[in-house]
Amino acid sequence: MVEMQPAPEGLVGPAAAASPHGVDQVGRRRKRLLWGTVGVVVVLALLLGAGGWLWWTRPGTTSVAVPAGVGRGDVMSLDGSIPAPETKTGRLETGGMRSERHQWIGSVRWTPKGGKATTYEMHLGESINIDGLGTVTLLAVNPPPLILQEKEGGWTTRVHVVLDPGLHWCEPWDPC
Repeated sequence: MVEMQPAPEGLVGPAAAASPHGVDQVGRRRKRLLWGTVGVVVVLALLLGAGGWLWWTRPGTTSVAVPAGVGRGDVMSLDGSIPAPETKTGRLETGGMRSERHQWIGSVRWTPKGGKATTYEMHLGESINIDGLGTVTLLAVNPPPLILQEKEGGWTTRVHVVLDPGLHWCEPWDPC
């Protein structure tokens, strides 16, 4: 007959080895791996979210060519730090810019002599007709940098203006 021996207590094999603190090493490694993976996924999601937000709110296209059929006119930069161009009928100034639906929208402010200022908004390449001035086309925007530095860019708008017949820009040697 075969002699039967009693079975050892507990599990048998290398997986059964417990750490000195009573927690098995394989479970601890799995938990660390899971938390590391969760951390990497969270960091990637944050980076992708921030990158997508920047891409959407800071469109890459900041200038266009003068559209065909606009006519001959003057290309000028409008900025708060330079004198606004004037005609005998009024003054044209920048009204700022903003982004909307991944497009830049620039604005100009027309102040007729003795009247109230009116702000006109337009997309890049869009033309508008302003009574008493002529046709204004938005050609470029120069938004301020994300990290503000005193030496770089900031809120400049470049427009193409075709003046109404009989108008000209006022100059120091030719005041209106």
